[in-house]
Amino acid sequence: MDGRLPKDHGKKHGKNRYTSVGIERTKQEEIDAADARDAAAIAAMRARSELSDIEKRALLAEQLTPRLSLETLKRNRNGVNRIFKAARTDGGPAVPEALSYREIERIATTRPEQDDLHVRVTRPKLRLPWTEERLAAFLTSPLFTGCWSAQRRWMPGPVIIRDATYWVPLIMLTLGTRIEEPEFGDVGDDMGDGGFWDA
Repeated sequence: MDGRLPKDHGKKHGKNRYTSVGIERTKQEEIDAADARDAAAIAAMRARSELSDIEKRALLAEQLTPRLSLETLKRNRNGVNRIFKAARTDGGPAVPEALSYREIERIATTRPEQDDLHVRVTRPKLRLPWTEERLAAFLTSPLFTGCWSAQRRWMPGPVIIRDATYWVPLIMLTLGTRIEEPEFGDVGDDMGDGGFWDA
């Protein structure tokens, strides 16, 4: 079921800062709704006799509901596997085995029999590395060279505020960490002798 979840599952509840009332939908309901939309799109595309199957699949890739990517499925599998291992350590009865990466990939990419129009749409995020010019512009911005005030950090000035906004990008560039990792520490956690950061 996880592999059929829409990529935006849980995000169309209608709740926002103006209203706390929204639509409560189960994961299965979201899958069923996405499957119904996709089935209608596939049926309409199948009826277009002027197009080849290759052309139909190309058009369907833009119309079908994006599902969870293989990378997300593997990450979710790792979380479930940790829970299963903890349950076995605690002596839980009949704890199942998590699927292997190969099994997950096979299930996610298997095409239904006799369906030449089957297309699995995922649209994974594309994260491009920053260019040297963009990094240079960022590191020479008022945030690091001096801003006007805490409320006007985009304006050049004499003030350098060494808070998380200042340090987290520098730590990430130096150590190659993910953005969440420097934010978990408390003040002074990783300070070495002389006030320098321990790598």
